Amino acid sequence: MFNVFPDYFAKDVTCIDSSLLDRLNIQAVITDIDNTLALVDAPDPEPLAQEWLNFLDRHGCRTAMISNNDPPRVEAFAKLFNAPYAAHAQKPASGAFLELARRLGVEPEQCMVVGDQMFTDIMGGNRAGMHTVLVEPLGSELDHAQFRIRRWTEKLLMAIYKRVARGRSLSGRSPAGADVTL
Repeated sequence: MFNVFPDYFAKDVTCIDSSLLDRLNIQAVITDIDNTLALVDAPDPEPLAQEWLNFLDRHGCRTAMISNNDPPRVEAFAKLFNAPYAAHAQKPASGAFLELARRLGVEPEQCMVVGDQMFTDIMGGNRAGMHTVLVEPLGSELDHAQFRIRRWTEKLLMAIYKRVARGRSLSGRSPAGADVTL
């Protein structure tokens, strides 16, 4: 399966609210770290992301962290939220996503994957049979040629995706600007 398109797209994680989680029967959220919750290599999440993770906890939604980054980075971040994690996850392979769902005690269709990259986070979540939300990246990796090419390709694909309105914006507006009921 080569599905890089998310079920939803959002400006940031705070657009994912209780009405969406309840409507989709989401029991667990598996989230990327770098540029989704925190700037690359930052020791703490951005304040709004921290607030959102606390909201998930209050809502009774379990969380896990997933990253292709090294274990010390991912473990330190996950410990802040007492969350299970997968480091060196080999995204977009589905194995780590499915293992985290198992550890959280939920079925894949009860999970939502949140990330900032179509070719790793979203593709991996789709392969695992989970709901997916693509968020705009918090930071920039423009000093790495690989990321520049990937981001350019993702922007092109998202422009096409939005134009044909396959995805749903969590901002309450469709890609073409018409109101959407979520």
